[in-house]
Amino acid sequence: GSLFRRVEREIRSDIYLTAISWRKSRAYSTVFTWSERAGIPFSGFRRLLPSNVRFVTMFQSWSKRQEVTLTRLGLFPVMDAIIVHCESMKRNLIKLGAPAEKTHVIHYSIDQEFFSPQAGLTPEPGRIVSLGETRSRDYASLFQAIDGLPVRLEVAGYGHWYAREKNNTLKEKIPANVSISRRLTHLELRDFYARSAFVVLPVQDLVYSAGATAALEAGSMARAVIAFHSQGIADYIIDGE
Repeated sequence: GSLFRRVEREIRSDIYLTAISWRKSRAYSTVFTWSERAGIPFSGFRRLLPSNVRFVTMFQSWSKRQEVTLTRLGLFPVMDAIIVHCESMKRNLIKLGAPAEKTHVIHYSIDQEFFSPQAGLTPEPGRIVSLGETRSRDYASLFQAIDGLPVRLEVAGYGHWYAREKNNTLKEKIPANVSISRRLTHLELRDFYARSAFVVLPVQDLVYSAGATAALEAGSMARAVIAFHSQGIADYIIDGE
């Protein structure tokens, strides 16, 4: 219902979904949680009510609040395996107490057949694109850098439909040569890449792989990617390669 959706959006944790999953989990041999939103609360259930069900969780994003919750409640021991998407995230979890032998890096992947160069669509000179949800991007610095240049920047400032970010509005002063795109379908997103001269990802320096999907999609479509330095994206964008 709307009340639970609101609570989950505010605390960025799928408590209700996890409670249902916990109740059903004893009929299965393995539980896999797709992200920390369900993985952390499921760990809490397992900490309080031990079970023999194998538990594998994946962490996609990260915050100080999640870090404090995991360490103070001692949740790492109840996880049988942990999956992350970059080496910096693995190092960070091990530093916090996650067993190294249980922490595994599986990199993001994309549909390289869908995101491929499109016949009939050519780059528009001077058209730069940028995308990604605002919580992991430094659009203010990008706008400052591009203000007054003889180019056009188009920004799709949101994440995938499942991201459920709390704030997806751009509040920075927007220069005259910058436009904000509405939410795009996958077909429109592919054209978004195809018509660009190159892609800029103003990622903040984060421990998780913010910008990795966009970098892979753009590269798969033969578009050069320029990214701000971030430890989490270093597995995906290697300078000079």
